[in-house]
Amino acid sequence: MAFYGAGASSYEEGSAKKRRPDEISPSVVGAASPDDKMKALLDMLSQQQLIEVLQQATSLYPQVAELVRQKANSSTASRRLMLRNLPFSTTTEDLQKIFGKFGPIADLVVCREPGGKSKGFGFLTFESVESVEGALTELVQLEGRTVNVKLAAEGGPSRDDRDRGEAVEKSTKLFVRNLSDNMDDETLRKAFSPFGRLAEVAVMKRPDGTPKGFGFVTFEQLDDACKAVADRNKIIDGRLVFISFATKNKDRMMGP
Repeated sequence: MAFYGAGASSYEEGSAKKRRPDEISPSVVGAASPDDKMKALLDMLSQQQLIEVLQQATSLYPQVAELVRQKANSSTASRRLMLRNLPFSTTTEDLQKIFGKFGPIADLVVCREPGGKSKGFGFLTFESVESVEGALTELVQLEGRTVNVKLAAEGGPSRDDRDRGEAVEKSTKLFVRNLSDNMDDETLRKAFSPFGRLAEVAVMKRPDGTPKGFGFVTFEQLDDACKAVADRNKIIDGRLVFISFATKNKDRMMGP
């Protein structure tokens, strides 16, 4: 006992007294919180592993399944579909009749040429992801054609990517290239405002302030964006510009 007492006294009197690991306060070593530790573990998992874990969790815990539904419904990307191979005579009323059986539709548009002719594709946004599941799994035909239905966020190549683009979540966002060396935001805004209300306009610039020759235009309404993409002869500041739906790859070009 005497030895223990002496050892304890010496242990306590050190200028930097030692403590057992289980006595160390998180504030002393900056230890991560339980949430941070779990996040670190999740970061180690692959996407497929995360999906498997989440699937098991939704089966075991109804509240987790409900949270997943809420998150999915909160994102337009989870509820927006791109419809391709449409007959040129297709109207929004035709699509409403066909896709309305899957559930309430929040937004629907058939992209058209300036003269009003259908371009053979369109976008549809359901109010819930449950409706999306039905539309993706059932074969949809219109006037003898099989309609190609997929999530707009998936995009994918088509026979005319310049017009159809790799549709992304913000399908109202357009990529505009071959801009003049003197282009600025205001000039670009004036050029596209006749098509509809604009949410954002940005001419990309280098670190020294000179334009890169391309930019982005975001409309408030998808129908207006379709009208702008359909203009194949758009001339701005003496140059023929090329317009397409913005994609994730194009967004990455925003860097220096």
